[in-house]
Amino acid sequence: MREMVRLMVESTSKMIKLWDDETRNSEGKLEVKVEDDLKSLSADIISRACFGSSYAHGEQIFLKLQTLQMVMSKVPTGVPGLRHIPSKHNREIWRLDKEIKAMILKIVRARRNLTYEKDLLQLILDAAKSYEESDCDQLPADISAETFIVDNCKTSWCLMLLAAYPEWQARGRAEVLDVCGSELPNDAILRRMKVLTMIIHETLCLYPPVAFVVREALQDISFKRIEILKGTNIEIPIPILHQQPEL
Repeated sequence: MREMVRLMVESTSKMIKLWDDETRNSEGKLEVKVEDDLKSLSADIISRACFGSSYAHGEQIFLKLQTLQMVMSKVPTGVPGLRHIPSKHNREIWRLDKEIKAMILKIVRARRNLTYEKDLLQLILDAAKSYEESDCDQLPADISAETFIVDNCKTSWCLMLLAAYPEWQARGRAEVLDVCGSELPNDAILRRMKVLTMIIHETLCLYPPVAFVVREALQDISFKRIEILKGTNIEIPIPILHQQPEL
């Protein structure tokens, strides 16, 4: 955890310094494409945290994952068996998934000749029983392309909410100045930031990383006067559950 926080602080500090330098050079007025910078920030942090010294390859994987997410977002949901049909979208998804797995497998194989690293990939490999059984000829069952998918847009939503509610922006800034002082944040300092934690939790409540989950009815059920037959796929919208406690 401590090392992960250090990586986040290091990468974020670089981005903030870039914004500061650009602002100074533009006489205090600057239009920043926050989403693009946050994507780059996420790619840098996740690639370093997940792949350690192989972070350069990790950034390539991250870019592939972004493309995969974009393609997957265009595929209709709710139709049983649709993901198995060799449509144009599905073939593209299968191709990207295969390429990503091959890139990850290349890094996994290289780990046999490297010193032990404390990154997310190594933690997964240590916990995956299939890693030893497969002798790195295939990816452990615990590793898939989805393992490393990160939705950076939640940071964008958080910044948007802070802009919409300046009183919370002021409270968050005051807490950071009070708790951090002149120091850069670390894992111990972050645990003391109660207001920041509330802001993050509220953002995730309003804009969760997963928009919905799908569950299959294992038996005939009745819900709110709606009859749901056994075997029916049910889409459960997470944001609505967060915002309507009566559900």
